[in-house]
Parts: sequence; C-alpha cells; structure tokens
Amino acid sequence: MQGNRSAFGAGDFQGAINLYDQAASIYRNLGMPVMEANSQIGKVFCLANLERFDEAIKCGLKSQEVFRVHDETLRFAKITTNLGILLGRKGHDAEALDNFELARDAYKKLGEPGRPYIARLEINRAVALRNLGRFEDSIAASENALAILSCIEASIDIARAKQSLAITYLLLTRFNEALQLLFEVREAFLADDRLRDAMRTELFINDCQLELGRYEDVLQSCTDIRAKF
Repeated sequence: MQGNRSAFGAGDFQGAINLYDQAASIYRNLGMPVMEANSQIGKVFCLANLERFDEAIKCGLKSQEVFRVHDETLRFAKITTNLGILLGRKGHDAEALDNFELARDAYKKLGEPGRPYIARLEINRAVALRNLGRFEDSIAASENALAILSCIEASIDIARAKQSLAITYLLLTRFNEALQLLFEVREAFLADDRLRDAMRTELFINDCQLELGRYEDVLQSCTDIRAKF
C-alpha cells in the first residue's frame, strides 16, 4: 500500500494518513467494512508518531469494533494490543492492561499460531503491571514471555523481555540480578546492530553499577559509550 511506503519509507506521516483515508473511502464505497477498518491500522501508527494520541485511539477503537463484529480474531487482537500500547504511552496503565488482557484472550483462541503474539504481548503486560506497582505479576509476565520465546528463534524479543525483567529487578533493588540480565541484553542488541537500544541498556547498567558502588566501571562505561555511540 502506498500509505505504508510513505509512512515507513519516507517518514511522511501526514501524507500517509491522507492515503490511508483515501483507501478507507474506496473500501467504504465498495461495501467492504473489514478492509476499510484494516486500512486504518497504518493511520493509527502515523497518528501516534505525530503524537496525536487521542485521534489514534479513536481511530483504533473504530477498527477494533469492526473486527469484533466480523469475528476477525487476529486483526482484533493486533489492534487491541496497539490500543493498549497507546494508552500506556498516555500514562493510562490500568486501561492499557485491560486491552492487553483482552488481546491475550483473543490470541489464545488462535491456538499454537497465537503463541508468538502472546509472548510479545506479555512484554507489554509486564511494563503496564510494573507501572501499576504490581511487581510480582510483572516478573511473572516477563518470565512467561521468556518461556514462550525460548521455543522460537526470536533473539531481539528475548532481549526485550529480559530488559523489562531487569528494570523490574532494578526497582526492587535486586541489582545483581538486573545487572546480569542487562549484560546479556546489551550483547544481543549489539550483535543485531541495534546501537540505540544498546546505549539505552548501557544506561540501565550504569544505574545498577552506581547502586553497587562500582564507580570505576561506570566511568569506563561512559568512555565506552562515547567510543561506540
């Protein structure tokens, strides 16, 4: 779709929104409500990137309802996950969690093909649970994600699940456990040439090392960051 090229290729989000709306109009005139709703998923992404979160959520809710009515389980689960992420970015963690759990129920209906989606969803659930102060539940969600991901080749998803778990450990002052996970996460990101993710992980590593009184290691890390990034 041309809208996808504009958004993901050129980064022209407003131009992409216009194209998605044109596509929706065509499908509407053809009496194809599911395809009309599906054409708006990219629009939700673009609106979010423009920080027009209320519009993005409103758009996503309209597509979500169409998918629900037409029993489009996978599409319903995906848009519901995206809505949860948007609500989380607005700081509405309880509502985000409600959407994640609704999406998880939908993914479960898909059986085995839904398991990879559930694993990635659990990473998002872990974040929402942590933000709500439900640390043990957050740990359980991260561990569930890791258990599922260990059965498939998904090194970056595994890294993200470990990072989420490490941040929870950090908040619980379990610094050594957090540090061990963060070292693994950093190496995974570097191996995949994800330098921005690796740098962010390095900052969490420094937080742990400061708490552990490893000041020389922090100074060395800062030197390494300058050299690598």
